[in-house]
Amino acid sequence: MSYRNYACYADTVSAEFIKKMCSKGFQSLVDILDKYNVSLISFAEAVERDDFIGELTCSDDIEDEQVQEILTLWESLVARFKIVTGGLELSLICHDSDAEGEDLEDGYSWVVYDVYQLTPAGKKFKDEITRKTWVVGG
Repeated sequence: MSYRNYACYADTVSAEFIKKMCSKGFQSLVDILDKYNVSLISFAEAVERDDFIGELTCSDDIEDEQVQEILTLWESLVARFKIVTGGLELSLICHDSDAEGEDLEDGYSWVVYDVYQLTPAGKKFKDEITRKTWVVGG
């Protein structure tokens, strides 16, 4: 029997950091999720799958208009976070840990993209460089 392993990584930030950067936007999102009884894990799954209407209306039994309110606040938070941090893109991911030693815990995590940039030498040869990751399986 064969199996495959896939290497993944995420640059994560805490909810406290997001609150520090965008307290009003973060709180508005949390409040509306509470108002419509949507858990952060359900919301994170919708963000990760990029299917707000489908994911939230099915799993949390809310109306399309309510999902649109949530989506508007989410997009506002993401846009403001990018401005305040000078370019970091905020998102959410979900994870179901099934291995020891994983850094990412079960549930959801706040993640940021556009964290790294190439050095001058890296920029010069960027078309020749390929980042590869791997895991060791048994």
